[in-house]
Amino acid sequence: MRINQYIAACGICSRRKAENLVRAGEITINGHVVTDLSTQIESTDDVRYKGKKIRPEEQKYVYAFHKPKGVTVSLEDPKQGGLLTNYIQDLPVRVVPVGRLDKDSTGLLLLTNDGDLVHRLTHPSFSKQKTYEVELDQPPTQEALQKFSTGVYLDGKKTKRCKVVLLRKNHVRVILEEGRYRQIRRMWESLGYRVTMLHRTEMDGILLGRQPVGTIRELNTQEKKMLYEN
Repeated sequence: MRINQYIAACGICSRRKAENLVRAGEITINGHVVTDLSTQIESTDDVRYKGKKIRPEEQKYVYAFHKPKGVTVSLEDPKQGGLLTNYIQDLPVRVVPVGRLDKDSTGLLLLTNDGDLVHRLTHPSFSKQKTYEVELDQPPTQEALQKFSTGVYLDGKKTKRCKVVLLRKNHVRVILEEGRYRQIRRMWESLGYRVTMLHRTEMDGILLGRQPVGTIRELNTQEKKMLYEN
């Protein structure tokens, strides 16, 4: 990469202004002042501006994964079967999951190399919404739906209010703004129901839609803009 491109990629200034910095002798490479605009930067070079090492800003990637049932959201040894790692080995960057879906659950799982985004989407203080389709072992009563929406106690702490809509017989839609350990399953269990299917369809406005099971797609520009601006 040419030196002016490299400086611009580091977020210091535009390429044109970067040329002025080089001419002025304000850039060093491996301890030597460089003024030649044709200089090429290698990945192993130590490039500094005003004595401070500079590196190109890492491109931020966000992917949507349609998690199949039986896949454990883990980045451990890919030689083990049924791990998330088996699905992400061919991505151009190392990514981490945004939150979790338990092994028996399916649906939308976001993946990214941006730690700040992970924090914003998972920390309770940001109240990001997640939508799930849930099937129960029996039709819920109106009383159970009411208790679920106003909150139940898990580990001595009451869950936040949430939305729950009866779609048909024993099938409900749940919209949460928190993500405690196996929360939906445990909430229904506390009310005497067993979850037989749990499928996440949306996270902070990003929809799973008709994306095939087991596939990964990179979010488009509009989707990424929505995530970063919300």
